[in-house]
Amino acid sequence: MSHSNRRTFLSLLAGSAFGARLVSTAWAQDDAKLTRGFEVSIKPFTTGVEVARQLAVWEMEIQMKSMRMITLDLPDASGKKVPQQVWYLPYRTISRPIIKNQAQIDLIPVNELDPVPGPPMFIPQLTLVTYEDPQTEIPAQILIDRPIPSASIAINKIERPDRPDTTFLDSVSVVRSVPDPIAADTDDQPWIYGCATWTGVDPKTDFFKVIFQGFSNVYELRGEGDEQRAWRKVMVQRFTSRGDEFDPTQKEFGFDRSPFWEYQPDKRSKAEIAAERSAAAGK
Repeated sequence: MSHSNRRTFLSLLAGSAFGARLVSTAWAQDDAKLTRGFEVSIKPFTTGVEVARQLAVWEMEIQMKSMRMITLDLPDASGKKVPQQVWYLPYRTISRPIIKNQAQIDLIPVNELDPVPGPPMFIPQLTLVTYEDPQTEIPAQILIDRPIPSASIAINKIERPDRPDTTFLDSVSVVRSVPDPIAADTDDQPWIYGCATWTGVDPKTDFFKVIFQGFSNVYELRGEGDEQRAWRKVMVQRFTSRGDEFDPTQKEFGFDRSPFWEYQPDKRSKAEIAAERSAAAGK
């Protein structure tokens, strides 16, 4: 892509208020310096519209390794320990500066959700979605990552972090205040290292994706009145899984195309939230 075409593309994308999917650019991955086995990188990609409609925007760069799998003895529903497959995804992330021009600073934000008390929090949630047809991506399974202490110990033995601050933390231990943004050319890069884990994934799965939620606070309001709903910005990476379902040690995972940012709706509308608050107040 020529420099002029690239600039034109970015200008067009920045002017779109309702783009449901913000495609990760190929050059973002090309420019990334991939180290320590982190094979894929996606940088923050905030449009002028997104920056203008919120008072304080933050977004993080994400680097990830490919999906992996280990087998561990874990408690089943009865409490008995049995061998189970644990799928896990190591990643690291860092907050990057969001640049605003004066015109964007002077604008009054149009998003009007109730402000969250206290400092903004980094609370990642990684959801694994399997599907049979990559053309439709109709979900077969939807699995939210959950901490598995014994898996965290085993994973860090496998991944062998070289310093305490590069230990891979589970989805609870990694929670913290959103760190100050760090420019990419700064010598010290205080990455946050995390690892999502899932059990119960269908061993016959060939296609799946992982949705990274909580790595950006960008949202937009869609709908009118009580049906208005917030759509949150998330990052999505698709994967393929090839191998023998009866011999998990032969399973091979691969990235399916580049990662991208997109919007996904909150589960509750304004009316549903109001109803829940009313019910809670009446107790």
